[in-house]
Amino acid sequence: MLENWSQSLQSLTLFYRELLLPLKDSLPDLPAESYLEREEDPLWHLGHACFDCARALIFAFDPKNPLVFLYDELFLGLNARHPWGQVRPGWEELILWWERVLGEVEEQLPRYDQAPLSVIVLDRYPLHTARQAWDYALFHTGFHLGRVHQLLGW
Repeated sequence: MLENWSQSLQSLTLFYRELLLPLKDSLPDLPAESYLEREEDPLWHLGHACFDCARALIFAFDPKNPLVFLYDELFLGLNARHPWGQVRPGWEELILWWERVLGEVEEQLPRYDQAPLSVIVLDRYPLHTARQAWDYALFHTGFHLGRVHQLLGW
């Protein structure tokens, strides 16, 4: 079944390359205090999608992996309606994080069939299997990339 995980990773990588990277020049250069709610900031959506990908595709199989906790709970969905309250990460930081997460997921591919999945709950969605983790990561990333495009008026 490794082939299916490779196809899932290819889909996630296409989201990143084709829909996320081209956004760089379109993101408004506004300070964090400009946003009363993080969910109105396109950058928050990009970080939140990466955060949940890391939780679904890395944490479930490697709970001590530091990539999951790189930004602590800064991009936790429960914080979407709160102001940043601190300096938010910049574009370059988030891109580096995405690339590291994608690289780690690629390294984990052989484990998806072998390792037991620690049941995790993401935004009220319990994930019990590797397939559910991948389905969540792809759906959730697509949703937030769509939200970014909406916020930018594309």
